[in-house]
Amino acid sequence: MAAIYGGDEVNAVVLDLGTWQTKAGYAGDDTPKAVFPSLAGEVAGCGTADCMEVDGQQQQQQQAGGRKLYFGSAHLGYKRPNMEVVSPFTSDGLLGDWDITQRIWDYALSDRLHINPKENAVLLAEPTHNTREVREKTVQAAFEHLGCPALFLAKDAVLTTFTSAKQTSVVVDSGYTCTTVAGVHDGYVLTKSIIRSPVGGKLLNTCLHKALEAKGIQIRARQTFKRVEKKGVVGEFDVLPIDTTGLTPSFLSHQTEVIVADIKEAVSRVSDVHFVAANNLTVPSITYEVSMVIP
Repeated sequence: MAAIYGGDEVNAVVLDLGTWQTKAGYAGDDTPKAVFPSLAGEVAGCGTADCMEVDGQQQQQQQAGGRKLYFGSAHLGYKRPNMEVVSPFTSDGLLGDWDITQRIWDYALSDRLHINPKENAVLLAEPTHNTREVREKTVQAAFEHLGCPALFLAKDAVLTTFTSAKQTSVVVDSGYTCTTVAGVHDGYVLTKSIIRSPVGGKLLNTCLHKALEAKGIQIRARQTFKRVEKKGVVGEFDVLPIDTTGLTPSFLSHQTEVIVADIKEAVSRVSDVHFVAANNLTVPSITYEVSMVIP
């Protein structure tokens, strides 16, 4: 007899795959239990036996693709030769690489939450502008790959509205690749009201990076140099380059952007009142130091 899922007592697992971060947790909790990058480290062209092992687990689905995938901040920051950093999303912010998507689900549920998806209902957050084709593919992949007993897809704008204890609202969602504005009425997104702008976190990271370079501040990935304390001088260091042979441009670019994003989150702020340049002179400065902890 099939189980019936409904009402307010469903203990569902929530997965929110964003273009920059993935959040996983339980319905009803205030915060997610796991937050990690929505990216994968990909080593292509490896042998058949090696391709079956992904993060220490035997995964048959990786054998056909002839690639080895790594997930999580620690693995993405490890100096692994010929590893490309790839995203499962297309340029318009929709899921496109379903192999990586399914592995992100596995990593979130098995490695981070330590649960069996076959024993839990799953709620998947989807982009507000998601298409019907991608929705159908998502449902098919979730049932066939995860084997979950129940599944529900909810749009980001609707979930944001419910979080505020409302059913009708105008949602402004600033993500990594774009900013989306959508109207929600009685818990449903008004499709014709959706407006998207390419201004997002990625553009802010790029602007900040260029602004720092204009001031003569060079941002380099942590894996490309090391600091050695000067002899006889306490607290002063020499910066020495490290051999980067085998490191791919996508890996170095991602690691550089991680630092820029960290700087942005640490020192940037949004004014509470109308911006006045003169008032900006009284804002106290913040000292930022790059962490040298490398996975």
